[in-house]
Amino acid sequence: MPIRELKKISDKLNAEFSGDTRKIVFWYDDAASYTMDIDSLPLVGAKLHKLTETNQFYTKYLLERQDAKTSYLVYAPFSKPDVRDNALEDILLYSRRFYADRPSLIAVELRIDEKHKPIIQKYIKFFDSKDRLQRFYDYEMENPSKEIIETALMSVLCKTHTVSFDEVLRIVFTDGGMDDNPILIEFDKHGLLPAF
Repeated sequence: MPIRELKKISDKLNAEFSGDTRKIVFWYDDAASYTMDIDSLPLVGAKLHKLTETNQFYTKYLLERQDAKTSYLVYAPFSKPDVRDNALEDILLYSRRFYADRPSLIAVELRIDEKHKPIIQKYIKFFDSKDRLQRFYDYEMENPSKEIIETALMSVLCKTHTVSFDEVLRIVFTDGGMDDNPILIEFDKHGLLPAF
């Protein structure tokens, strides 16, 4: 894993563990992408516990009886089990989940609800530019809907000061006709033409 990505993940995890209260963070790494790097992750104020398919009951005992004061990152190199098969489901209810795939990290950074992660995945090419990412962030939206996210993406490409579909329309129509319109070409390049 690139050092920069590892630092970003480490910073996000350490932000989760900041403060005086005990915290438990579960990280289900569906693709087991970070198994080689998890031991070198510098955690501040928390211990690492590796979950396996067979140590769920021990993990429950560790977190609720043996060491009920320490904060823990519980790392699982597999998908989260179904509720019926997960002995840790009750602990998950009062703990946090951590996601380290790129769309999830972007969603956290932009304060977008996890349920909208497929939208970020759909437009992931848009977020390759730090400038576009910063302009999107500057809109300071709290928990936007799918439609607002798409309007914000178009607003960034139109360089508007606010998230407004009316403003997007105004810029598109004043920037030329429907043929060879540079804004519409940008929308098409980023997959936003159907949303427009």
